[in-house]
Amino acid sequence: MKKLEEYVIKDGKQLRCGYTTGSCATAATAGAARALLGMECEDTVEIDTPKGIKLEIELESLRLEGGAAICSVKKDSGDDPDVTNGIEIYSKVSLREDKELNIYGGVGIGRITVDGFWGKAGSWAINQTPRNMIEREIR
Repeated sequence: MKKLEEYVIKDGKQLRCGYTTGSCATAATAGAARALLGMECEDTVEIDTPKGIKLEIELESLRLEGGAAICSVKKDSGDDPDVTNGIEIYSKVSLREDKELNIYGGVGIGRITVDGFWGKAGSWAINQTPRNMIEREIR
């Protein structure tokens, strides 16, 4: 994965910035969508964060399978001790005739257990910011 060249100072230490899980999911979705639509796919995709930062994220894998495209990105959390660092984040994209957009979780994604701020019980536990990022890239 292409390393970020941004750093933050925390407790007097310089820490390399990484990518959020939502940014990785967004990049994987963008790569899959572009492949599905027959667009040229490079080894990287560029996405915009909610703060207006452009990220160029390397695609780990990309394939077409049964009318869908499946793409993955390897998570790089920078110097943040994130337990998801190094795992592959996958996205599978398929087209709908009605042009509706549905975002589903997959393996490793939990479900909300209690109605509240984050959503209704039983819904996929995908926060609103990554949902918005994914939708923006798809549209």
